Amino acid sequence: MIHILLLVMCLVTIITGHRDHGMQSGLKEDLELERQLNILNKPPIKSIHTKSGYIIDCVDINKQPAFNHPLLKNHKLQRKSIFERNISETRGQSSASHLYVKRGEGDNIDKISIGWHVFPELYNDNQTHLYLFWMSGKNGCFNMLCKGFIQVDRSYTFGARISITSTFGGTIMEMPLQIAQDKGGNWWLKVLNKDVGYFPAALFSSFNGADQVGFGGYTVTPAGTDSPTMGSGHKPDGDFTHASYFRFLKFLNKIQKHFDPLPFMVGIDNDAPNCYGVTNYEDRKRSNGYSIQFGGPGGKCSN
Repeated sequence: MIHILLLVMCLVTIITGHRDHGMQSGLKEDLELERQLNILNKPPIKSIHTKSGYIIDCVDINKQPAFNHPLLKNHKLQRKSIFERNISETRGQSSASHLYVKRGEGDNIDKISIGWHVFPELYNDNQTHLYLFWMSGKNGCFNMLCKGFIQVDRSYTFGARISITSTFGGTIMEMPLQIAQDKGGNWWLKVLNKDVGYFPAALFSSFNGADQVGFGGYTVTPAGTDSPTMGSGHKPDGDFTHASYFRFLKFLNKIQKHFDPLPFMVGIDNDAPNCYGVTNYEDRKRSNGYSIQFGGPGGKCSN
């Protein structure tokens, strides 16, 4: 049994009377780790052992494991189209900051997340890692642990350790991220203005646009244990050198135009306010565009 504590800003692009708090889909992300042991069935050309202990298997770009997915049998490769260090010390814990898009509810969710997290059970360390997570229906997967994501640029690897992170009150390291759907229905992931790769439309049942976009953080901890820190471990105070943040938040409409979220489209969910905080500055901090700040020390957060 684990507890998931979530604070997230939800941008609902199709306004309805229902609000989803993201709890079920967040839980699935961390439970799916146990189902991802049958990983790469194509031998790598080369395996690189990084200084951090993370192993990266190199394969021919046209033979990467995503193409083993039965729905991608005839798919042709396409070429174009801020963070604070989290500390997590207990096995079974994780702490993340992420951006996601999703459509659907319950067992019919299509979802893609991208961000950074500390997840000792996944990486066997307590370092910050760039990560992605995707799910279609009941099945989900972290990074490149199952077939689906097609990488076209080697500048960044999902699962790789982020070696330089921000310091409280000091140097800030930022990582611009974007998830966008092209005209063919493929979902592209961009890191630092690089189109790293994409999820083909054929992987999803009905992921034609998102009905919810979220950004913020969440933590996971085994039952009976204190929750880990989120972000720098400090709650929002208006100083972006103190707590985690997202700034220059935009969403893309159907004709690929960028817009700031409108106030009526945004809701805040925080199920552990005694441990974590979130502040929506909207566009009041002009130099940062539309922005939010979040994080906290963790501790005894829920029953």
